[in-house]
Formats: sequence, C-alpha cells, structure tokens
Amino acid sequence: MESQWSLGDAEATHREFPRTFSIPRGAVRRALPAGCRVKLVFRLKKPVPGGPRAERLWCRVLEQQGETYVGELLDRPESLTDLAPGSRVRFEARHVAAVTWAEARPMRPLVGADLGVLRDGLQPAWLARVDPVDGQDSGWRVFSAPVPGARVRAVTATRLFEAWPPLDTVLDGATSGVWSWSEDALEFVTAPALPEALQQALSGGLGRLHREPAPPEHQAVVSRAVLDRFPLRAERLPPSKAREADSGWCFFVGDETAAQLDDANTFTAVALGRLMVLYPVLERLTGEPGEYAWEWDDALGDYRRSE
Repeated sequence: MESQWSLGDAEATHREFPRTFSIPRGAVRRALPAGCRVKLVFRLKKPVPGGPRAERLWCRVLEQQGETYVGELLDRPESLTDLAPGSRVRFEARHVAAVTWAEARPMRPLVGADLGVLRDGLQPAWLARVDPVDGQDSGWRVFSAPVPGARVRAVTATRLFEAWPPLDTVLDGATSGVWSWSEDALEFVTAPALPEALQQALSGGLGRLHREPAPPEHQAVVSRAVLDRFPLRAERLPPSKAREADSGWCFFVGDETAAQLDDANTFTAVALGRLMVLYPVLERLTGEPGEYAWEWDDALGDYRRSE
C-alpha cells in the first residue's frame, strides 16, 4: 500500500529561507549517534482541504546504514493513519529539521551581540565564545561584521534565536571556539580566529544588566514608521484598561511631526514579541519599571532614561 506521506527536504527549505528556517549544521546531520532524537517533516500526499499539509514529528535514531538512517517514531500523528509510535522510518541527513540529545548541556541565558545584530537588522556573521563575565553570561559573543569599535550588549539567547534562528545551530552549552557564516554552505563553519577588528570588543563588557522583559504577547503602541526604522524614543505610560494586554510602552522613530503625533492614524498596536524580533535590543528596555521616557544614546550604545 502506498504511504500517505513523504519526507520534506529540510536542507532545500533552509537554502530557500536561510535566515528564518534553521536546521542543524551539515556535520551534525551526517553523523547522528544512535539514541538521539530528530525532528522530521512528514508531508501529506493528499491533504484534506482546510487541514494540515504536513506534520513535524520526533523520531529516535536506531542506526545508520551508509547515508541512510533508520529511526523509530516517537510521536503519534494526528492526520497520518499509516504511522504510529514505534513505526520505522528511513531518512537521510537532508531530511533532519532539528536534533536533540538526552544529555544536552544547559547554557547560561545571556549572550553579547553587537548593535548591528541587535538594532540594525544585520545578519550575524561571526561567533566566538569567551570566559563569562558573570553567572548569567554564556560567554558567547555575536558580531555582524569585523568593524573596529564594535560594542556588545547583553540579551537572552532566546531572544536572539527568535530574531536569527540559525544561531541555535552553534550557540549552546557544549560548543565553543570561533565560527563564521558561510554563504556557500549557508551555515556557520569553524574559523581559525576572530578578525582583529573584533578582538577588543571581546573584553568590552555587556552593558548594564537588564530586567526580565515584559511578556512578548503584551502590546505596545508604535508609530508606524517603527516597523521600518529603529525607535530612537520610547515612553512607558500607565497601561490602558481599554486594550487587553497593553504594556504601556510607546515607541517612536524620533522625527515624527507635531501633526503626526496628534493623528491617531500615525500609530498602531504591535506585540512586543514582534518588535523584539525586529530589534532584539528592545528586550533590554521593556522590563524597566515605572513610567518614564527613554532615548537612544549612541555614545552609551543603549537607551538612557530622560530626565
């Protein structure tokens, strides 16, 4: 009987969407040990109108036979009736969308990233791990380009993974060394050393330690221009009782005219989580208590509270 599914090619999807669709590095996918768990994408050959077109399911690797793996399904599919927990599945490295190990080493929560990554929307290009500066620091540093004078600021690894998913293929508690992004391989590869222009930034600290950010589902009021340009001004007001999950935060690019500020059409409500994907550095601000105005300070490389 013909199966109801085919395996999705995660490698091809990653090539098409390298920034947003992250998969484990090729060296990892080609040498999976028995016992590790992998996520595979099972595409339905005849999806029901309005129903799912694919299911992402976990399998345990049993053995490797040349370039093919044999695994057993761990999840129970919702739409596929010819698969069940324990079903044998044959797959290749190109099908692997994610990998987990039972004894993965935990990583401390904070990562230092330069302002190109945190503020300007530039793709991470260089990674390096150094001695942590405190008990919350993972030691990982992320840079967008080898530019002299680069400064890093702390954000959580979770926030960076949401903004730049390919980072989760390297940044963990067990990996170390220096890595650079390869446009040919479309993944991070090991590098002999960090560019000299970035060496000083490794000892530059992480800036002020910030508070736990506001919940990402909470809403902020933003000038519509903020969706395209970094907000240089922010203000926290008493949360509105008329808007569910209002954070009280308002963000502005800073050059809005008086007429624009008086026009309700200038503004829209956006989830903080969406804003922090666009500008991960906002995580450093949204947990600040009190009702204050904040401005971006280039000399500080961070927001400062207006007096």
